[in-house]
Amino acid sequence: AGIGGLGGLGGLGGMVEEQVQVLAKK
Repeated sequence: AGIGGLGGLGGLGGMVEEQVQVLAKK
């Protein structure tokens, strides 16, 4: 979670992006 967190959304954006990246890797 880098773009979501740095985007300014904070924890929520970071958590969502992290899950998206994990799903994308699979």
